[in-house]
Amino acid sequence: MPWTLGGIRIYVQELGKEAEAIIPRLQPLNGGTVHQIYGYQDPITMLKGLVVGSGDMLRLESFLTSGIEFNFNSPEGNLGNFFVKAVKNSRSEYPFQTIRQDMDCMTPVYNVDVTLYKD
Repeated sequence: MPWTLGGIRIYVQELGKEAEAIIPRLQPLNGGTVHQIYGYQDPITMLKGLVVGSGDMLRLESFLTSGIEFNFNSPEGNLGNFFVKAVKNSRSEYPFQTIRQDMDCMTPVYNVDVTLYKD
């Protein structure tokens, strides 16, 4: 099974997560540092990869304003439903694409960085 987000094929090159706790540090005048633990943030998933075709790139960008979750699948199976928080893209320098055989060799290829929030 290929990597897909909301049905869009993404050729994932890096996948990572980031999580952090909410711990403010207080420094009283007469003592050492006091840590107040208020909770934590759910992990944020970040992926880097390639998207072939302007149509798929536009669809991926449209996920930002949809307000709905999208199914994220990997070769290992379903990773769950995610909100798309951010999409950064740049058109790659490849003169010809050979990644997707179902598309013309002159189809543009985009480098993408996608930030996902799990519900």
